[in-house]
Amino acid sequence: MIKVSYHDSVKDVQAKLDTKSADDLNARAPFDRLEWYGLLENSCLATIYACAQQDKTDALLALMQSEGRITPLRNWYASTWRPLAAPGELGDAMIQTIATDLKSRAYRVTLEPVSNEDGCADRIACAFAAAGWRTEVSQCDMNHVIHLKGRDFKEYWAQRPGRLRTT
Repeated sequence: MIKVSYHDSVKDVQAKLDTKSADDLNARAPFDRLEWYGLLENSCLATIYACAQQDKTDALLALMQSEGRITPLRNWYASTWRPLAAPGELGDAMIQTIATDLKSRAYRVTLEPVSNEDGCADRIACAFAAAGWRTEVSQCDMNHVIHLKGRDFKEYWAQRPGRLRTT
């Protein structure tokens, strides 16, 4: 059974989830890290960390709450936001369980900006819809992704024309 808990500080999250970094929570970017969220705590009045646990798997949604609405814990430095959850069915179920529980805490949840190059926006929308929320996904930006086709960045960069490498 998936259990949901809420915390108001990174230290509480680390104690509850027995983790010291967001690497343990499938973080993929600098602004997905618990260390970053800790820095944001000082500027946000109502920080909420929604955690889900089952066995030894954890998920986390770093959020803020104001006037009955929930938004991502982020500032203008972060170009995207995402839940920290393992890929696959268990991670999806954890996000859905958090979404179901959030209905008792707020009348509106607006999660933006969420990238969809990796399917994250669709994943969140499916989880929240399954939890009974009305969802809407709309594109507000576009990231250009370079597929390296098995090469590392150094190999890719070496194959670029000289003018592009020095720009």
